[in-house]
Amino acid sequence: MYSSGIGWQGIFCILLVLGLVLLAGSWHYRETLPAERRSSVAWHDILHGFGSVLRNRRFVGYVLQFGFAQGVLFAYIASSPFITQEHYGFSAFGFSLCFAANAVAIGVAAT
Repeated sequence: MYSSGIGWQGIFCILLVLGLVLLAGSWHYRETLPAERRSSVAWHDILHGFGSVLRNRRFVGYVLQFGFAQGVLFAYIASSPFITQEHYGFSAFGFSLCFAANAVAIGVAAT
């Protein structure tokens, strides 16, 4: 496992460095839309747009459905290490192999 040598804090340090590198790289990008085609938008227009979207019952239904599905997915991700390691006695490496195999199987089944 990658985290065994650097600890869990080291993973976040690596993510911080990667994020800073990507942020620094993003400063090199310039606006591609010509100045004469740009337009400004007032906050009132943005809030009015949000309100009209949130009043759309079909949109709200899809968002709630997607949110519920994501909640189930995150519950699975959060509980699977405990179940496989504590209940079935897998090691951390064994769990990672089982989780990877399950992810590959889900990916293959989805195509």
